[in-house]
Amino acid sequence: MRRMSHLARIWAAAATIAAPGLRLMLRLRLARGKELPGRLPERRGIDATPRPPGRLLWLHAASVGETTSVLPVLAPLLARAPDLTVLFSTGTVTAAQLLAQRLAPDQAARVMHRFVPLDVPAWAGRFLDHWRPDAAAFLESELWPNIVLACHARSIRLMLLNARLSPRSFARWQRVPGLAGALLGGFDLIHARSESDAARLGSLGARRIKAPGDLKIAAPPLPCDPGELARLQVLLADRPTWLAASTHQGEEALIFAVHRVLAAQFPDLLTIVAPRHPERWARIRRQQQGSGLRIRWGNWACGTGWCRSHLSAAACLHPAVGRIRWSRHVSAAPWRSGRIPGISTRISRCCRRQARWRRLRMTRHWHTSSRRCWGTSIPAEPPDAARWLPCSDRGMWWSKRSKHYGDC
Repeated sequence: MRRMSHLARIWAAAATIAAPGLRLMLRLRLARGKELPGRLPERRGIDATPRPPGRLLWLHAASVGETTSVLPVLAPLLARAPDLTVLFSTGTVTAAQLLAQRLAPDQAARVMHRFVPLDVPAWAGRFLDHWRPDAAAFLESELWPNIVLACHARSIRLMLLNARLSPRSFARWQRVPGLAGALLGGFDLIHARSESDAARLGSLGARRIKAPGDLKIAAPPLPCDPGELARLQVLLADRPTWLAASTHQGEEALIFAVHRVLAAQFPDLLTIVAPRHPERWARIRRQQQGSGLRIRWGNWACGTGWCRSHLSAAACLHPAVGRIRWSRHVSAAPWRSGRIPGISTRISRCCRRQARWRRLRMTRHWHTSSRRCWGTSIPAEPPDAARWLPCSDRGMWWSKRSKHYGDC
């Protein structure tokens, strides 16, 4: 307990000292479009909105993936507790936009979105003292020491939902067992996504652990308009199409390089790129100027939808937030970003009727491989990355130990 208290004080002091630098970081994020101008004070726990009456649950999801996985939980939760208001916090603008798009009108009246404060003791305390939540639920691996310990100090009941702890993170937390035990032991209930995650969390001091399964696997298919889907399928029926979804900075250059390799075999290939942060699309287009590719900006929701003029393009950029469901339905070969370079695997909850890569050696989400999940990362060399696309309907596999993609 003494070691835990010592480490907690060091973390709190370091965060307090770093506060001026964190303010500068927030302004830089604002200049890059990663924060909203009128809501920057929320990141420091400042909010003039009064607390709603009745019970208040604070639900925190870091970004888009966590937000998408927990959205189906909101409807039954609100139905069971008519007097409950949900304070839904996220750490990214894209997650906030997704939440606004996906909330039903009756849910929007009882779900308030706020940006989570940074893990500075004064900012976390100010947030909690203003909202005074009756309970808090964090998604996956959101273990911010100052925020969690501030909840402990105010006797706020805590739950960790869809909890995950990778072997690498487990090894890091083992270096500070006192702090890990104090943080995890303070949760009143932990729902782990798998038995292996539950075992790792338990060995660090977590109690009252259950492993009901992964929320991302249980989530329903992404919604889409059947009429618009049918129109897009007609437009792209005779054209080979592949999707690079939720890409990060620097990955688009590889995607376009893969397109050039594949275009030799498929001259009419259409590549759809959906950046994870849509505000980067203009920069991506500038970077590809002079490349010889015909690149168009396609907004699925503008006017009558995707225009026939896009069929003359070699590659298309379109907003990722709330729009990927369209392109996954019409794409013959979807690929989800795994932050190239580096080999990792992401879950893609797409239309199950299409051909996918199912014979996988899963890395980050290996516990789901037996449930016929699909999605993969690709090597950082364009010729190698292009190998698996033409044979996607027969499957592929990847061995982490040999770093080798199997033949299709």
